[in-house]
Amino acid sequence: YVPKVIKINENMMAYQFIEGVRLSDVYDENVLSYFLTDYYKNFVKPDTSDDNESFLLNCDEMYFQKTQSRVEGFIGSPIDRISKINGVSVKPIREILLKIDWNKIQKKSVPTCFHGDLQPENIIYSPSPTKRFFYIDWRETFGKSIETGDMYYDLGKLYHALVISNSLVLEGNYSVKIDYEDDHAEIYFAIKNNLLNLNKILEVFCKRNELDYRHVKLLGILNYLNIACLYDNFENGDYGRFLFLLGKKMLTEWIDEEQNEPIKSN
Repeated sequence: YVPKVIKINENMMAYQFIEGVRLSDVYDENVLSYFLTDYYKNFVKPDTSDDNESFLLNCDEMYFQKTQSRVEGFIGSPIDRISKINGVSVKPIREILLKIDWNKIQKKSVPTCFHGDLQPENIIYSPSPTKRFFYIDWRETFGKSIETGDMYYDLGKLYHALVISNSLVLEGNYSVKIDYEDDHAEIYFAIKNNLLNLNKILEVFCKRNELDYRHVKLLGILNYLNIACLYDNFENGDYGRFLFLLGKKMLTEWIDEEQNEPIKSN
């Protein structure tokens, strides 16, 4: 459901007030599970409003092109030369991204209705009179489309917000320490218990619906790299550096797992 939009003046609009709580503040596992069922029912529907070629072009724009553009300012910088993050050996970001199969990302994409910023703080749960979820702060377009997006983009957005909570970040529950002389960094962050549980529920949900949870995780990790450059002026840039290092570390680990995964026999 989408709250009614109310026009305040020529330059301002507001959502109708909804009595409820943000999904990020819900601890009832039954409600958390129900949310994913509700999402799947209302969003994951075959969408043919855009032709397949246009959809794939939009996927290329949202994944490959955006990622390359967003990390450009980090390439070759002192922080990109950090070789160890929490003890994990990492390469420069350009080398890491070369190991991503971008064509595979496009092949896995599923054209559906989309929200565009599907994170728990953009979802209001209203328990009465009936259990309903209201979705706010929608992304206007996916690439150049206003109607069709990739289901995995939404699920990747959800994953990224289950690991890194905006409310915890605003409360200062993260840290980044960088030793540029020894080329190593240490990053730490807190995770909300309910979001950790929702992440586990998401993994089960993916298996039950024959969706690729590892692919969801990949797109969530790429999102950290995509938004890192947007926080240059937040807390003296510390949060942007934290996101960049987190993205490099998690992406390195994801690639290592992918390369070491045993081949399944038929």
